[in-house]
Amino acid sequence: MRKTNDSNGAESRKRRRESVSNGEEGSDPARQEGHRVPSTAKRPALEPKHAKSTITARMPTSIITARMPTKLLTTNWSVGSKRLLNRRNVQQLKRAFVQLGGPKRDLEEHHLKVLCTGAQVHRMMKQLGSQDGTKQAGGMPDFTIWPDVNGREQLELLAGQHRVRALEEWVKEADLGEEELWWPCKFYDKGKLA
Repeated sequence: MRKTNDSNGAESRKRRRESVSNGEEGSDPARQEGHRVPSTAKRPALEPKHAKSTITARMPTSIITARMPTKLLTTNWSVGSKRLLNRRNVQQLKRAFVQLGGPKRDLEEHHLKVLCTGAQVHRMMKQLGSQDGTKQAGGMPDFTIWPDVNGREQLELLAGQHRVRALEEWVKEADLGEEELWWPCKFYDKGKLA
């Protein structure tokens, strides 16, 4: 009787191998009975550029895009968790900054994502409306005076921590001034996050 079981087991394994090699992965008896059978098919890897944090994946539209000093941003989140800083990504970005003669901040897909309140942006715009020369050449508001208007609490940086770190290192190595430590930011209202 033992011999019968062994031959049945061998036949089952043979059928399973044949079904997988013929591309019939779900047709063998073990799979039909709900047993887990390792697949030989390769699964596509999730590319980091397509992976989004839970928060940034469900972001509403931004309130405004403005020039913001990076020293006013923090990577510490009040809700959720961020990706760990990848030194290789930072080094690649820094090399790109060197090769291109500086960061390409003007492209919208390179803008940082920042979390704030609608009231903070409203106060900023009200303050800027009463001043002359508040817009830089691209027509983007300059939020350099943010701490004077809204206090010194740093804003949550939701996307772009590698760009910020690469910028800081590039500015230091190129011996540039602190005035280069800025980036266009898209501001999102934390009260409108689901």
